[in-house]
Amino acid sequence: PPISKDLTRPAQDVVVQPPSSTDILAHAADLMASHLHDPKVRHSESSQSETAFLLAARVQYAQRTESEDVMPRSEDQESGVESSPLLKLAEEKFGPLDPKHPLRKLVSAVEEGKTAKYSDRTGAELNTSIPIDEWNLEHVLQAEQIEWLCTEPKLAGFITHQGVLIVGARVEGTLDFSFATLPYPLGLRSCSATNGIGLRYANIKLLDLSQSHIGSVRTNGPAVNAEGGVFSGSVFLSNGFTAIGEVRLVGATIGHGLACGGATLNNRNGPALSADGATIGGGLYLKKVTTSGEIRLLNTEIGSGLECDGANLNNPGGYVLNANNANINGSVFFRNGFKANGEINLGGAKIGGDLSCVGANLKNFGGRALSSERATIGGSVLLRDNFIANGEVSLASASVGVHFQLRQNDSSSNTAFRLDLSNATVETLNDDFNSWPKQGSYEIDSFTYKTIANAAPRDLVKRLSWLRGCQINRTFQSGPYNQLAAVFERTGQFSDAREIRIASERERGRLSKSVVHRCWDSVLRRTVAYGYKPWLAIWWALFFCMIGFVIFFFAGVNKRMVPSDRNAFSDFEKGNVPKNYPK
Repeated sequence: PPISKDLTRPAQDVVVQPPSSTDILAHAADLMASHLHDPKVRHSESSQSETAFLLAARVQYAQRTESEDVMPRSEDQESGVESSPLLKLAEEKFGPLDPKHPLRKLVSAVEEGKTAKYSDRTGAELNTSIPIDEWNLEHVLQAEQIEWLCTEPKLAGFITHQGVLIVGARVEGTLDFSFATLPYPLGLRSCSATNGIGLRYANIKLLDLSQSHIGSVRTNGPAVNAEGGVFSGSVFLSNGFTAIGEVRLVGATIGHGLACGGATLNNRNGPALSADGATIGGGLYLKKVTTSGEIRLLNTEIGSGLECDGANLNNPGGYVLNANNANINGSVFFRNGFKANGEINLGGAKIGGDLSCVGANLKNFGGRALSSERATIGGSVLLRDNFIANGEVSLASASVGVHFQLRQNDSSSNTAFRLDLSNATVETLNDDFNSWPKQGSYEIDSFTYKTIANAAPRDLVKRLSWLRGCQINRTFQSGPYNQLAAVFERTGQFSDAREIRIASERERGRLSKSVVHRCWDSVLRRTVAYGYKPWLAIWWALFFCMIGFVIFFFAGVNKRMVPSDRNAFSDFEKGNVPKNYPK
């Protein structure tokens, strides 16, 4: 019968006792002879060539199997598994890798596009507080091994679109991808890299360091240094991520969001997070983050919002968040239990949505708790629902597109609260009197608002009391009175508006240091109400006429009023006009 073509395929399973080359050659010769004597194929050149080729292939196979009996066999060969090309390159670089070697697991996972999972521990459990000798070395990767796998040019074809994802490993050494280009995701989840990670001017598709513990108090320098880095996707430093040292993203470009929700950022010697001049295509998410040190966002461009709900930011005596001149296209949220011990600076920032401090607790005794001077806010400023500020909140010269809300706060727990709205401009004032700081602790000179919300009180007596409370250090300010009067006039409350202007002049006189001015002020107030009630002059004129009439009438009747010349009236009585009487 014809020889089967399947005989040309080398055996995939290594035979423990392969046949000798002599046996194979003899068998192949018998098959060839029977094939050549077949009259149907004896004169076919193609059949003869095919038979010769098959015989040569079997001879080569016999020689290879015999050599395997003589040469040492690798662990892969003993187990019946042929080494992958990537694994062979790894062994050429780092030497033989036993089946439990951590790099071997990483190489296999990368080739298959899978996650290399080493343990179920968190990054915090993998930090340097646990001695290395207490560890199973199967969980420890060397930094140079990861760097080689990600940056060696000849390995690029072996890494799938899934990228490199490592979970639960401890990285020994300094991990540095500076100036590298990784056109795939890089992830170290729940890992520990105590010497930090260098990503300066790197170009990476996506970076995921969720739940990892990066840096150490014994290490100088940033925990994560991605200055000038370019990330076409998102950067995840969230879900328990811990950085001991600065997370540096100065001048970085992030295509989507920067997620730091639930992270802990500690730096005793400088900023906890610095992203000056960075461009973030999506949002910056700092929800429930805990910091010790400054968050710097100077001139940062944020495509969406800045969310700090539930965060706890600490940098006593300094900035907890400095976003001076930042451009934030969405809203800024300091809500839901947000706490800050230090100053939040949004000076000159552009905020497309709201600045919401609903339920926030800000503390910076003797200084500014929140500064938004010269800021442009497209939405509303919300300081309500138990908002607490032990320090000054300044929106001086700020522009607010919709509402300024100061409502439903307990002023008794806000004893150190000061508010500066001088030269600020808002569309609508929405407040209640109990939420304002105590008298003398708020500044509203040149504070401009077009209308007062329907929910806000319009009681004249209370509004006048509110205006008196802004007179700081006995210095009269007419602007707040004129502004409130103008708003009342626009809504048709002309009588109340007039009373407000009268109160303004009265307050000016009360605070005057000149005795003469105070006396004259008293006269004007009681006579014509500083000119705002001119009809009072008529009543005063009639009053004095009546007084004169009564005086002269009764004086004449009682002969209390007589001429100095006895004959003064004699000519008149005779119907003659005296010669000296003016005509």
